[in-house]
Amino acid sequence: MKKIVLATVLATTVSSAFAAETATLNVKGTLTTGICTPTLSNGGEVDFGIIELSTLSASAD
Repeated sequence: MKKIVLATVLATTVSSAFAAETATLNVKGTLTTGICTPTLSNGGEVDFGIIELSTLSASAD
């Protein structure tokens, strides 16, 4: 599935020099659940250690 999406994106990118200013892209697919269940060690708790408040930002990603 990923190869098909990648091929579609590449094809539209390569031919975009000859394309109109606007285009419509319709995507059709089926979402399914995974075949495995992920498990997290330590009960899913992640310890980042000590983080100084001065290094945090409310607006940075």
